[in-house]
Amino acid sequence: IMSDIQSILAERGNRYGRFDAHALVTLRLKQALTSGTNWDFLEPDAKEALEMIVHKIGRILSGDPDYDDSWVDICGYSQLIVDRIRRTGEYASPELAPGTVVEVPAYPELASIAPWHNPEYYAKTTDGY
Repeated sequence: IMSDIQSILAERGNRYGRFDAHALVTLRLKQALTSGTNWDFLEPDAKEALEMIVHKIGRILSGDPDYDDSWVDICGYSQLIVDRIRRTGEYASPELAPGTVVEVPAYPELASIAPWHNPEYYAKTTDGY
């Protein structure tokens, strides 16, 4: 008789494929993430969201590609970062209405390769972008 853990692992394996295959795909995708020029400058939540998205992509590529929960999770992790950037959702503040322009950290040393890190790149808008 299988233990509870063995039963759970068998269920997950049927849904997501073998763990070693999933791990290989996911780790290769994570290596690609960290090779990006901006990786070191991302906020911790953005890094974690990208890693979780890659985890879900690994499950899609190694297991059941039609399991909609994996696709929904990808949307959810992306939305969390959009909410932080726009100061909406759990990041909404009563004193800041959506669309309020807020100061953002700038990395002038990256202006030549990533102009959006240059403070001059941010236009004063009221649409939240």
